[in-house]
Amino acid sequence: MSDIQIFSFKPKAAPKPMPLRETPPGKVGPASLPRELFLKIVDSLVDDVTAWETPASWKLEYCYNASSKLVVKEERMTIAETSHSQMKRFERSRLPSQIDRETRLMVNKKLVRITMLTENGTISPIDAWVRPDIDRFVAFCAAGRDLRNQKLHFIQAMTLPTPTCESLINSIQRLHFPKLEYISRKNAAAIASFAALPHLREISTVVGNWAPDYNERIVHHGMRKIDQKTYPTLHNWAQRHESTFASIFRPLKKKGVKLLVDMMMGDNPFLEICDTEKGIRIKTLIANCNCCSHEKLY
Repeated sequence: MSDIQIFSFKPKAAPKPMPLRETPPGKVGPASLPRELFLKIVDSLVDDVTAWETPASWKLEYCYNASSKLVVKEERMTIAETSHSQMKRFERSRLPSQIDRETRLMVNKKLVRITMLTENGTISPIDAWVRPDIDRFVAFCAAGRDLRNQKLHFIQAMTLPTPTCESLINSIQRLHFPKLEYISRKNAAAIASFAALPHLREISTVVGNWAPDYNERIVHHGMRKIDQKTYPTLHNWAQRHESTFASIFRPLKKKGVKLLVDMMMGDNPFLEICDTEKGIRIKTLIANCNCCSHEKLY
């Protein structure tokens, strides 16, 4: 037993952090910069992140494997590494996001992080950078019986969102319907579910076939009947759905949501569809006359 030796181990003390270097007289450095001033500097960096930004277009989809159930998929490029808008937003937000947790939260208020799908439908390892104030979300449109259950799940997830879906629900301010025919009785439940979006302010769709009179220099204000020669697709849609449009769009009309029409999927709407006591009317947003009232029903 006398040959047994007992060794004791005493861990070394943790190294002390290096002290900040003393700030030279007349200079402002880490030791003397107030936190409030520092956050104002970061806030200006965050403003630079959102300056001169191009809007992105996101398709809304249902994904069972995602905790949020509702996800986005970029309309043109879906993988963050190859998307111009996503790379641009990442590069601009990288510096203020990497300082500390508080500055990262400041960035996430302007660029909301949302679960995103890749081109093949799998969940991307990188969340999307979404600009709620300018980005547009494309409503899920089910075509065929195979997607009927997917549509039902989408409506349920929109109406009763999960806690992790709250950031997406709060981010949708601009919604887009890919086809004018989406606004019909068969999609009444889906359209009503969009009334649950707290910050939704406008819905856009496409006009379809149209033949503008370029010789018509004066465009009149007011809510007017749809001219069949100028807007044949819009006129035919209004004739088919005029009796049901008021009841379908009523939940959104009560929220003050505008229904805008564009030539194609862009950001230049030129018409607004109005529900009036005389039926469906349109208001030209590029009107230039001086003789008509803006809100008068003609």
